[in-house]
Amino acid sequence: MTVHQSEDLLVSVLIQLILIVLAARLAGNVARRVGQPRAVGEIVAGLMLGPSLFGYFMPELSAQIFTATAGVPMQVLSQIGLILLMFQIGSDFEFGHLKQTRNRRAVTLISIASVSVPLATGFLTGWLSHPILAAGMDRLIYSMFVSIAFAITAVPILGRILREYNLTRSEIGVVAISAAAANDVVGWVLLAIVAALASAGLSAVSVAAQLGGLAVFSLLLWFVGMRLVALMVQRLPVNEGAVPLSAMAIIFAAIFACGIITQKLGIFTIFGGFAFGLLFHKHVAFVDAWRRQVCESGSGGNLVNGRIGCTEQSIGKSKATNGCDCGWLKSLYEIDCARIVVQ
Repeated sequence: MTVHQSEDLLVSVLIQLILIVLAARLAGNVARRVGQPRAVGEIVAGLMLGPSLFGYFMPELSAQIFTATAGVPMQVLSQIGLILLMFQIGSDFEFGHLKQTRNRRAVTLISIASVSVPLATGFLTGWLSHPILAAGMDRLIYSMFVSIAFAITAVPILGRILREYNLTRSEIGVVAISAAAANDVVGWVLLAIVAALASAGLSAVSVAAQLGGLAVFSLLLWFVGMRLVALMVQRLPVNEGAVPLSAMAIIFAAIFACGIITQKLGIFTIFGGFAFGLLFHKHVAFVDAWRRQVCESGSGGNLVNGRIGCTEQSIGKSKATNGCDCGWLKSLYEIDCARIVVQ
């Protein structure tokens, strides 16, 4: 790639960021005025900028702005924003509430229900829709993919909503985010198993290696990571309300390293940031200083807003081809909305 091509790509990414960030902020403000979470408005902004509205009525202009070459850089930027957001979500919550038996029991029951019911509903929906939407695929594999898609929760959205309403240190907030995190870990592990099954690469060894890797990673974070974090906070304390630059460098490196590890273990990179953030929940002053320096500056939020637009752009590329497809897709949407309400 030449220097001029790099500059053209940068300009394309910056134009997209300008539109997405401003539209998401405006829509978020409107959502708050009508009593809805800001995240809901940002999702609407992503839909409006995507092929469903902007691309439908002004396809040429949309193609010029949202170029295919800028898709990958935008996705990378948005994923970095999500990883940082998940770190903040993990560090914000007061997980000391889980020491109480009733809260642990609530997390367990909610996790089981929020996984099993959507899995069953999604499997049935996939089985019935297979002849119309995926006749060329194996019926069992397709139904399993649909069931897992129904079961996985949007943890970043839930975390942002709980933070927005100051529920991160309440019992209900901790129970909700804990159950959602457990739900997603189970969902991503199941997805990896189904993907391996679909490619004829499933083996007991690979499944055991993945589960064993997750267990080792969790134990290392709990017994080693927590002590190292406490030592860092002690050696590099908050000074005049600010996190030392050396501590910030260490934290950024550790967040990204944990993201790499969780990705290699078969679950989403954002869970690495979330898992590392859990180690900070006792260090309230440190977390507050981090929030002021990093999160409330707007950078992380802007990148997450960008992801909302990027997601809709990628989803919108696939369109139903006939009325029957549209009817099934509408039914899938309605069933998933009902699932979200029940969860």
